[in-house]
Amino acid sequence: MTPQLSAAQTRARLVAQFFHVEKLPVFSRAGLRADELAGISARLADASSADLADMASLLADEASAAASQLLAVPDFAAALRALPFDSGEVVVALGDSITDDAVSWAHLLQRVLSEVDPTIVVRNHGITGNTTGEVLHRLDTIARDRPHWVIQMIGTNDARRHGGIAAMTTSPQETARNLRLIDTFVAEELGAAHIRMTPPPTIDARVRAWAPFAGEGITWHADDVSAVADIVRADDPAAVDIHAVFTREGAERLLLADGVHPNLEGQKRILRALVESISSSPSHNSSTRQRGHS
Repeated sequence: MTPQLSAAQTRARLVAQFFHVEKLPVFSRAGLRADELAGISARLADASSADLADMASLLADEASAAASQLLAVPDFAAALRALPFDSGEVVVALGDSITDDAVSWAHLLQRVLSEVDPTIVVRNHGITGNTTGEVLHRLDTIARDRPHWVIQMIGTNDARRHGGIAAMTTSPQETARNLRLIDTFVAEELGAAHIRMTPPPTIDARVRAWAPFAGEGITWHADDVSAVADIVRADDPAAVDIHAVFTREGAERLLLADGVHPNLEGQKRILRALVESISSSPSHNSSTRQRGHS
C-alpha cells in the first residue's frame, strides 16, 4: 500500500517528476553545478532538499521497475534488439511535460537501451510548459548534443487554453509552421534521423475536475489535441500515432487523474509503440538514413 504523503512531500514529488530546472533555457545555458540546481528545485517546490532527493530516488526506482517489466516481454525485447541505433549514437527526446516526466518514455528508453548497448545515450530535452514555438528558441541546446536521432512528441501544450481565452495557446497554423521549421533544422542542420509521435489524447472531464489546473486557469479540450495530432499526421504519415493507440486501447486507464499526463502504464505503452515502429520500419534503417556525423 502506498504511504500517505505530506503536503511538502507531494509538492516535492510533483517537482521531481515534472519540473527539471536544468532543462529550462536560462539554466541549461548557465552551467550551474548539480547542487545549485537541486537547491533551486527545492526552493521552487517549497520543500526540503531531503524530501526532493527522496522523491527523485523513488521515481528512479519506479522507472527501473517499469523498464524491467518491459524487458521481460519477449516481443518488446526482440524489437528493442532490432532497433537501428548504432553504438555510441546520441538520441535526443523532444517534448513537453509528458516527456519531461521522470518516468517518461524517454527515461524508460535510456534504461532499456542500457541493457542492449550501454554506449547509446538518450538526452531528454522534454521541458514542462513547452510549446512548439519554445522548442525553436532552444535549438542551440539540442544541437549541443550533436544527436544522430531526434524523437519528438510535441503539441499537447500547443492545445492548452488559458482562462476564458477561446483560442489554443498556439494556433493550428502556427503549430504546423513550427513543426516544419523543427523538421528542417533536424534534417539540414543536424543531419539526424527524425521520428515524430502524435500527442496522446486528453480527457475533458478529468481536466475540468483537476484542482491544480483550475488554480492555474488552464484547460485542454480533447478536440484541440486531436487537431494537433492531425497536423503531425498530415506532415508525416509515418509518425508513430500515440493518439490513436491511446484512443484504441483506452485513454482512461493510460492517463493520470489530471486527464493529460500518461501514467506509468501509459508511458510504457508509448515506448512500446515507438520501439515497435522504429524496429519494423525500413525508412529508419541505419544503412540508408543520412548521418550528420559518425
